[in-house]
Amino acid sequence: MVYCGPLSKACLPCRKRKLRCDLRTDACTQCTRAQLTCSGYRDTTALRFRHETNVVQQRVTARKSTTTIPRSPPLSIYCQARDIFYHTYVFGPSKPFEFLLSVFSQTSKDVHLSRSVDAVALAYLNAQRPSGSAEVEARRSYVSALQYTSGALQEPHLAKQDSTILAILLLDLYEKITTRAPAFHGAWATHLDGALALVKLRGDE
Repeated sequence: MVYCGPLSKACLPCRKRKLRCDLRTDACTQCTRAQLTCSGYRDTTALRFRHETNVVQQRVTARKSTTTIPRSPPLSIYCQARDIFYHTYVFGPSKPFEFLLSVFSQTSKDVHLSRSVDAVALAYLNAQRPSGSAEVEARRSYVSALQYTSGALQEPHLAKQDSTILAILLLDLYEKITTRAPAFHGAWATHLDGALALVKLRGDE
């Protein structure tokens, strides 16, 4: 509630016409002369305060809006997949792919390795939290990883790199996550055989 200061008791016609109202009992002189109906006089005691609920609410809302912390955009499905994959396979208790961290950071430009990481990460995310989009993206990344890895194997200098062997091992892990075939059958054996062949090709390097 806000005090509005002194208010005029004048009738409405006088206030509209900005004339001095003499507040006569029956009708003021100004209304009588102008042959207007005098509306009567205001009770200034009841009008000394006005309700400020809307104003207060607007002020509170404005204060809240200035202190509201903006929400961060949701993580992409690829970021979610890599987070859960790294947590389990790279930083987890057994750390079976701990070496991925150093190899991947040094060869981040190797597309075949990057696509292999995405494929297995998305597949693992889908296994933990089934999602149609994760399954579709995992399959798409897997096909792309196969194509880029096949291309890398055609280049002698790429075929001997750690990133290529690691990409093949990741593709093998993808097959194990997404299929229930007996161990060392089908694509599992194919990927493992390919990794072993590359190791032999490198010799004692």
